[in-house]
Amino acid sequence: MVEKSRALAVRLFVTIVIAIFIVEFGIMMGIQSIGSAQKTILIGLIDSIILIIIMVPLLYIWFFKPIIQQINEREKIDKELQELNRELEERVEERTKELERANEKLNENIEQLEKWQKLTVDRESKMIELKKQLNDLRKKLKKEGKGR
Repeated sequence: MVEKSRALAVRLFVTIVIAIFIVEFGIMMGIQSIGSAQKTILIGLIDSIILIIIMVPLLYIWFFKPIIQQINEREKIDKELQELNRELEERVEERTKELERANEKLNENIEQLEKWQKLTVDRESKMIELKKQLNDLRKKLKKEGKGR
């Protein structure tokens, strides 16, 4: 993309220089048509070349240089953006690994809690059953004690 922009800027610059040369040469040919043909062509060429020598630095300073600076800034920004994207991807990858490790640890803790819950529920159920049996035995003993 940046290379295409540079090539386009160079082509545009060269086209403008050639256009200025052709226009100036045509104007000079028209003005100088009052003299001999060879002299007219020579004067037109010299005048057009002098105009181009004057215009090229001005065109470079006002037109071509700012375009090249923008292209260079875009390249720099693009490189910075690529670096930031790479760093972000690394951070996302590291954070994902951290979350996976934390998730594994949580799953292990959940498994342990479920085991403890099952143990405590089973013990509590046994305790309730034992209390019921104990109460039944007490009632039975009371009845046997009254019946004697």
